[in-house]
Amino acid sequence: MKKQVTCIKAIPYHEILALQEINERLASWQKMLEILEIFFSEENPPVNKKKIIRDYHACAKIFKAFQKDYEELVGREKRYLTNMVEENKMDKQLLSD
Repeated sequence: MKKQVTCIKAIPYHEILALQEINERLASWQKMLEILEIFFSEENPPVNKKKIIRDYHACAKIFKAFQKDYEELVGREKRYLTNMVEENKMDKQLLSD
């Protein structure tokens, strides 16, 4: 008779915390993105050219900061997911041997 192997799929706690941190960092951008949305959705912007230029440059800086942070977070999350998949593959190989 073959011994039955119980496979428990578990995600390490530190990986759950890492994904939670990524989620919190992305959520922290919500307010800033709402400001950008308001700025770019104005159909009748004010005629004050200096204010338009100042607001545009401020929004551009916010966007660049968000884009940098977003790329970093997406890259980190891809690495975590790749590691989890690789660990799962190794666990399956160990169980099948």
